[in-house]
Order: sequence, then C-alpha cells, then structure tokens
Amino acid sequence: MELTVESFRLLSDEQLLAEVRILVARERTATTVLIASLAEVDARKLFVPLGYPSLVEYCTKELQLSKRSAYTRIRAARVVRQFPVALNYLADGSVTLTNLTVLAPHLTARNHLTLLQEAQHKTRPEVERQMAVFNPNAPDLVTLRVRLRRETHDKLRRAQGLLRHAIPDGDVAEVFDRALTLLVSDLERKKLGKVSRPRRPREPKPGSRHVSASVRRAVTERDGGQCAFVGTLGRCPETGFLEFHHRKPYAHGGPSTVENIELRCAVHNRYEAEQVFGPQPSVARERSPAYGSYPVGFA
Repeated sequence: MELTVESFRLLSDEQLLAEVRILVARERTATTVLIASLAEVDARKLFVPLGYPSLVEYCTKELQLSKRSAYTRIRAARVVRQFPVALNYLADGSVTLTNLTVLAPHLTARNHLTLLQEAQHKTRPEVERQMAVFNPNAPDLVTLRVRLRRETHDKLRRAQGLLRHAIPDGDVAEVFDRALTLLVSDLERKKLGKVSRPRRPREPKPGSRHVSASVRRAVTERDGGQCAFVGTLGRCPETGFLEFHHRKPYAHGGPSTVENIELRCAVHNRYEAEQVFGPQPSVARERSPAYGSYPVGFA
C-alpha cells in the first residue's frame, strides 16, 4: 500500500485524530519491543562476533541510529534488563525514553518502583527536579550551548570587563543572569505593565480597545502568565506569544476590563477569533460599530 499525505486528507477530523492516536500507539509499541530486543542483544553480546566492539557501534553503524538515539535506547535497555517492570511504563507511554534515562542512575532494587510511579506523565524538567533530592547540595544547573554573532561576543567581553569588580572571574553565567534580569524587568514593564509603584487603576474609556497597564498586570497574575484557553483535553500550556484576548469581542462591544480580558497564545487567539468572525487574514481588524477599525492581533 502506497502511503501519501492525500490518504489522510480524505479523513474527517475525528477519523484523523483517531488514526494519529493509533499510529502513536504503534510507534510506542515498536520502540518498546526494540528496547527489549536490544536488552537481549546486549546480554548475549551478539555485536561482538559481528565485529563491533560495543553495542553503541552496532546501533550506529549496523542499525544506522544516531548516537543520541543509540545512547538513549541502550541506557533504557540496560534499565529494563535490571528492572524488567520498567518496560511496562514504556509500553503504556507513562514514562518516556528520555525520562527513563534521567531516572537510570538513581534506580535501585529498593526504590525503582516508587521512582517509576512518581515519574509517570511528567516532563523531563519535573523528573530532573525529583531526582535532585539525591544530591540536595548541588545547584540546579542546566547546560546551554549557543553560537553568538561576533558583535554579541564583543558585547559579552565588554560586559565582563565592566563587571570585573563585582565578578572578578568574569563568570559568563553570572553576566548572563544580570543581563537577563534587566531584560526581563524591562519587558515585563513594557508588555505587562509591571512596575514597582503602580498607579491607581482607571476605568477604561467607553469604546476604547486599549488594555491599560493595571488590567494587563491583573490579568497576567490571574492567568499565571499562561494561555487561558481550555480545550477538550485541558488548558493550553503555552507561556510564549501571549496576547490579551477580549472574551466578548471588542467589535461586539466587549470592554477592556479584567473580567473581559484573558491571556491567549497567538494560535488560540486566532482560533477564537475565527470561531466568531470566520477565517481571517494574517492581521485581524475587528470593527467597532461606533469607533471605526483598529489593527490588532485578535486581542
């Protein structure tokens, strides 16, 4: 059977979503079976008579896996060899391959069931925080690899020079932290109206679509800096590309008040606008019945 994108275009929305779930389940099953088989290949050292010095070499050269994929699957396979129950968590998708590799160094005969259960349906950062209890004195660090333009690198060197009295060793992490603290503060002031001494809130002018700083502050705090759209499977987790959305559209007389404004990511802001106004161009213009039109991003 030849598979093409056209095959899926013939499906209804419900059929397509159901098919995606089936395909994900098949992929998960295939991955789980691969992990189990690699565990047995590792136990029998079958890569040795083939001429490979390690399971990594076998996976990358014979199976054509990337090094990252090989390491992840091999570590998972060795966890499964030691704790076979882990295979069940992989099979039902409650623990991902990535999270199993995070757990791997900390699993013991006494704690593996508890740690696997606690890691179910968690993100990698959440599991990493759970594992931090095994080394409570270690700082909560992450590794960041970035390529900088030459002029950006020069700015970093200049900042290190100017901060020598405060940061004698010129620690890049500390320089970035100070720079980002200032940047975040400036962005929160401009975008969210966050200031140290907020003015007394004013009532919005009738017919004005302007969202005041006090409303932006209150809405951001209430919605937790996260898209407040709730779909059939739960609340949207997006915390970027946020916009201020009128629950009752401005074009229908909706005021710019705390009660009528909610945070939406750009995708869900556009989605809700299209539910009311139909398909929109890349920039939406809601028309007020009394005050003309104003270009906005569906807010």
